[in-house]
Order: sequence, then structure tokens, then C-alpha cells
Amino acid sequence: GKVSVTIDLPTGRRRVSTLSTGMTFGELAILNAAPRSADVRADTPSECLALSLDAFRALGATRPEIKLALLENLLRNASQTAARLTLEVAALAH
Repeated sequence: GKVSVTIDLPTGRRRVSTLSTGMTFGELAILNAAPRSADVRADTPSECLALSLDAFRALGATRPEIKLALLENLLRNASQTAARLTLEVAALAH
């Protein structure tokens, strides 16, 4: 399905991205062991899989190759998000 990632701003709620099948969300909360920084709401019927922080941490001992693959994908997603946000900030500056 498709989900929208939103954040609360002083001017109201803003959608920051739309995610589709195979994409991830919640990675910052897992990597930082911190509360979430955004909300995710389903736009269409969606099936989501969850990986708890404890299970993610245990992968290092039980299946390090899976943990490495997950980390590589999360880093790739973070890099793409940073690039997109950089372009948005640059557009706002003009």
C-alpha cells in the first residue's frame, strides 16, 4: 500500500513524504533508540512488518549479514532523504 509520513509544525500538519510497497519507516527511532519524529498514516490498505529494537539488536549476534543489509538500506534511504531535503531548503531560500 501507500502511507504518508507527516510532521506537526506550528502552522499545522505537513506531509513530508509518501512511501510505497517495500519502503521503510521508523528507522530513526530504531537507530537512535529514541521516540519517533513523525507520524505515519495509511493512504491505502497497507501491510506493515515490524522489527522491535530488541530483535534488531539481536541480529548482530544471530544474523549479522541481515543486520548489515538492513543498515545499508537504512543508510541509503537516509542519504536520499537528506538529498531531497537539501533541494527543498535550497528552493525555499530563493
